Amino acid sequence: MRLDRRLIVAMAVGLVTLAAGCTLGQRAPEAYSRCEKCHGMPGGGNQKGGPDLAKSTTDLEVFSKQVKLGSRWKEKDDKKSSYKWKEMPPQTGVSDEDIKRIFKFVHAGR
Repeated sequence: MRLDRRLIVAMAVGLVTLAAGCTLGQRAPEAYSRCEKCHGMPGGGNQKGGPDLAKSTTDLEVFSKQVKLGSRWKEKDDKKSSYKWKEMPPQTGVSDEDIKRIFKFVHAGR
């Protein structure tokens, strides 16, 4: 009986540690607060004007252009020129490092 109790406690501690690690690992970068206003949290399903960024299939280069240039830019695929709800304006003042952190955050669940 004692062994069973120890095993249960060990498993519980392991699960709590794993859950805490996942939560901490998914912490949004500070710059994401601008994105969250329209896109919500990745995978959260609470978008207020833009698509769920967790479902994005773009690479970092295209993602960066989208942030810096907005929904419409010369080389962009016409099929993805605007989202069904709103057009995204260019986001000024977002550094390349912030864009990389945001990209990594929204694609973390893949």
